[in-house]
Amino acid sequence: MRRIDQTELEAMLYQALKAAPPTTKTAMRSKLAMESDRAHEAMAKHIAARLAGGSTAVVVADPVDNGYFDKRPGVWGKDEPGPD
Repeated sequence: MRRIDQTELEAMLYQALKAAPPTTKTAMRSKLAMESDRAHEAMAKHIAARLAGGSTAVVVADPVDNGYFDKRPGVWGKDEPGPD
């Protein structure tokens, strides 16, 4: 297991966006709200499938109390040790 840096993540996103179906990319620019929303959902699913494939895992810090009545996203190295 290894940690990827932001440039590698950006490269993965770039590849996922370039490989997205042309019809989805076109529909994202639609003036019809429902068509655009469906296209954005399809694009999000496409990108998530590319990022969370059989050899990739996305790791996030656990939410922590913000001192009031809610939680905020945790910060690696501050709220919990960073992943190795």
